Amino acid sequence: GFDYALSQIRFTAGYGADEQHESVSFSHDLLAATKTLKVIAAILPGPWNPALAAKQLATISYLTNGRVAINLVSGWFRGEFHAIGEHWLDHDERYRRSEE
Repeated sequence: GFDYALSQIRFTAGYGADEQHESVSFSHDLLAATKTLKVIAAILPGPWNPALAAKQLATISYLTNGRVAINLVSGWFRGEFHAIGEHWLDHDERYRRSEE
Protein backbone atom coordinates (compact mmCIF):
# COMPACT_ATOMS: atom_id res chain seq x y z
CA GLY A 1 0.00 0.00 0.00
CA PHE A 2 0.83 3.65 0.03
CA ASP A 3 2.24 5.60 2.97
CA TYR A 4 1.35 9.08 1.66
CA ALA A 5 -1.07 10.69 -0.77
CA LEU A 6 -1.08 14.27 -2.08
CA SER A 7 -4.40 15.98 -2.58
CA GLN A 8 -3.44 18.78 -4.93
CA ILE A 9 -5.33 21.99 -5.48
CA ARG A 10 -6.19 23.15 -8.95
CA PHE A 11 -9.23 25.17 -9.95
CA THR A 12 -8.51 25.45 -13.67
CA ALA A 13 -5.78 24.43 -16.11
CA GLY A 14 -5.34 21.17 -17.91
CA TYR A 15 -5.02 17.53 -16.92
CA GLY A 16 -8.52 17.05 -15.51
CA ALA A 17 -8.60 20.01 -13.12
CA ASP A 18 -12.33 20.39 -13.78
CA GLU A 19 -12.88 17.03 -12.11
CA GLN A 20 -10.79 17.68 -8.98
CA HIS A 21 -12.39 17.90 -5.57
CA GLU A 22 -11.51 20.56 -3.01
CA SER A 23 -8.29 19.31 -1.42
CA VAL A 24 -8.92 19.71 2.33
CA SER A 25 -12.37 18.10 2.30
CA PHE A 26 -11.15 15.32 0.02
CA SER A 27 -8.12 14.74 2.27
CA HIS A 28 -10.37 14.36 5.29
CA ASP A 29 -12.48 11.80 3.44
CA LEU A 30 -9.37 9.80 2.45
CA LEU A 31 -8.15 9.85 6.04
CA ALA A 32 -11.53 8.71 7.36
CA ALA A 33 -11.51 5.78 4.94
CA THR A 34 -8.02 4.56 5.91
CA LYS A 35 -6.15 3.68 9.09
CA THR A 36 -2.51 4.51 8.36
CA LEU A 37 -2.40 6.62 5.19
CA LYS A 38 -0.95 10.10 5.66
CA VAL A 39 -2.42 12.77 3.38
CA ILE A 40 -0.85 16.03 2.28
CA ALA A 41 -3.53 18.64 1.55
CA ALA A 42 -2.55 21.45 -0.79
CA ILE A 43 -3.80 24.92 0.08
CA LEU A 44 -3.71 28.07 -2.02
CA PRO A 45 -3.65 30.93 0.53
CA GLY A 46 -5.64 33.49 -1.46
CA PRO A 47 -9.14 32.05 -1.06
CA TRP A 48 -8.45 30.71 2.45
CA ASN A 49 -8.66 32.77 5.60
CA PRO A 50 -5.50 31.73 7.50
CA ALA A 51 -7.26 31.33 10.86
CA LEU A 52 -10.06 29.21 9.40
CA ALA A 53 -7.64 27.05 7.42
CA ALA A 54 -5.51 26.49 10.53
CA LYS A 55 -8.55 25.56 12.61
CA GLN A 56 -9.94 23.21 9.96
CA LEU A 57 -6.62 21.42 9.47
CA ALA A 58 -5.93 21.25 13.22
CA THR A 59 -9.32 19.61 13.66
CA ILE A 60 -8.60 17.09 10.90
CA SER A 61 -5.19 16.41 12.45
CA TYR A 62 -6.81 15.80 15.84
CA LEU A 63 -9.47 13.49 14.39
CA THR A 64 -6.90 11.46 12.44
CA ASN A 65 -4.09 11.29 15.00
CA GLY A 66 -1.84 13.66 13.07
CA ARG A 67 -2.07 12.00 9.67
CA VAL A 68 -2.59 15.24 7.71
CA ALA A 69 0.08 17.64 6.46
CA ILE A 70 -0.13 20.87 4.48
CA ASN A 71 1.40 21.72 1.12
CA LEU A 72 1.12 25.50 0.97
CA VAL A 73 1.30 26.64 -2.65
CA SER A 74 1.66 30.34 -3.42
CA GLY A 75 0.27 30.04 -6.93
CA TRP A 76 1.79 30.61 -10.32
CA PHE A 77 -1.13 30.47 -12.79
CA ARG A 78 -2.66 33.93 -13.24
CA GLY A 79 -5.73 32.65 -15.08
CA GLU A 80 -6.60 30.39 -12.18
CA PHE A 81 -6.57 33.29 -9.72
CA HIS A 82 -8.87 35.31 -11.97
CA ALA A 83 -11.19 32.33 -12.49
CA ILE A 84 -11.87 32.08 -8.75
CA GLY A 85 -12.21 35.84 -8.23
CA GLU A 86 -8.80 36.39 -6.66
CA HIS A 87 -6.56 39.31 -7.56
CA TRP A 88 -3.24 38.39 -9.14
CA LEU A 89 -0.43 39.54 -6.86
CA ASP A 90 3.22 39.80 -7.83
CA HIS A 91 5.60 37.03 -6.81
CA ASP A 92 6.82 38.61 -3.57
CA GLU A 93 3.32 39.52 -2.41
CA ARG A 94 2.02 35.98 -3.07
CA TYR A 95 4.85 34.55 -0.97
CA ARG A 96 4.30 37.16 1.75
CA ARG A 97 0.68 36.09 1.92
CA SER A 98 1.78 32.45 2.16
CA GLU A 99 3.95 33.32 5.16
CA GLU A 100 0.89 34.77 6.89
